[in-house]
Amino acid sequence: MGVLDEAGAADDVASLCLVSEAVQDVATPTTAASATATANLDRAIIRR
Repeated sequence: MGVLDEAGAADDVASLCLVSEAVQDVATPTTAASATATANLDRAIIRR
């Protein structure tokens, strides 16, 4: 690998890290909301 290849690979890794962080920022509240909704459904089913 040449210097340019290594720089490009480092940029790719940095981009992937940024993308994965952005996805986690979006996914975390959604996951929490769905966990809450599931728990509420479970309670509603148990009450019946």
